[in-house]
Amino acid sequence: MVNKKVYPRHTLNIDRSAFGTAFRMIIGGKISNGDCIKEFEKEFADYIGVKHALGIGSARKGFYLILKSLDFDENDEIIMPSYTFHALPIAVIACGLKPVFVDVHPQTYGIDPDLIEEKITERTKAIVVTHLFGQPCDMGRIRELSEKYNLIVIEDCAHACGTKYGNEHTGALGDVAIFSFKMGKDLPCFGGGMITTKHENIYTDISCLAKHLPYPSEWEITKEVMYTFLCYLVIQKKLFKYFTYPMIQFFDLLGIDWIERQTREKINMENDLKAFQYQTKLSNLQAAVGLKQLKKLDEVHRLRRSNAQKLVDELSKVENIPAPVTVKNAEATYLYFRIQVKDPKLFKKLMLDRGVDTKLDDMSACSALADFSKYHVSCPIAERLPLESLGIPNSPYLNDEDILYIVEQIKYVSNEVYSKT
Repeated sequence: MVNKKVYPRHTLNIDRSAFGTAFRMIIGGKISNGDCIKEFEKEFADYIGVKHALGIGSARKGFYLILKSLDFDENDEIIMPSYTFHALPIAVIACGLKPVFVDVHPQTYGIDPDLIEEKITERTKAIVVTHLFGQPCDMGRIRELSEKYNLIVIEDCAHACGTKYGNEHTGALGDVAIFSFKMGKDLPCFGGGMITTKHENIYTDISCLAKHLPYPSEWEITKEVMYTFLCYLVIQKKLFKYFTYPMIQFFDLLGIDWIERQTREKINMENDLKAFQYQTKLSNLQAAVGLKQLKKLDEVHRLRRSNAQKLVDELSKVENIPAPVTVKNAEATYLYFRIQVKDPKLFKKLMLDRGVDTKLDDMSACSALADFSKYHVSCPIAERLPLESLGIPNSPYLNDEDILYIVEQIKYVSNEVYSKT
């Protein structure tokens, strides 16, 4: 029987008007090149608070272009968090550089500034910070270190478009940054990404590399629009309740996370290294959708932050469940809301039985992965987080009753799981 209340693990920050724009441009043959690209780049740069923005095919490939443009020497070192998406250290390796992993803070998930300085050598050239799940890193400390040792700071803002530290947006806090416009992100535009920088020389060098890149194929963009539309439909309230949720339950009985199978990316080092050789620009269709999405972004964040604070307040009353913590002087956007639990697989199964779909961790302690064994260092917190983290719903469309219901189920399941110890 379908529960009275059911909640998807994540909702998409996209609506019918974005699909209308996309379908009109597909029919009108305005997918690839067009005036929307430069307009979106300018408006995005203004929003972030930087001088320059450059549309690119994806965030990870934008990161690769940044590293190539900086013209580092082979085997120069790039300091980066261990707990991150595996594509970032692969990009470092693809550029002939050495990833140097640093452990993270257990509740902000960002690179731990206290551990950075001991990793700096004469070959260190840059610090990569990942503002994971919409939680900003402690940028004050990191900028002090970068100035002391003359290091480039590269921000990974794939989860943090609109996040703030002090009075500045992420993407304007370091020297250069990447953003993602994939389906589940803050600003979904049917794929693509953006590079931002306040430095004229960095922008010029990256622009030279990107100048002759092709646009993504029209079929590639059309396919992404259709896939996103399908995902948008299956998480709508009635369809989720009477179709998607029962399907998730059915596959759960078979020991399969149906959604996870569709979305999780596994490492294939050889193919992943080769993939960086194929680069594309941001398309006109993606930029046109981005212009619309940007106008509503702050309101979406306001609602999500409000709900996140309610979740934090309510979870503080639940024993054994630590909630995320935001660094001082920062404003998180909580694109994904993580809690730390014992036995996440069991916790997830019991939550699903009570109508709340949750997500197992999809980040990795890269320093402990076999694919990066050459660069292995001990990062105990990063190694622990994937074994304890669980993503819970934090949609901007939740109301107070929804939040109380979700927390009540967490409390119930927590009692079940922890009573078995």
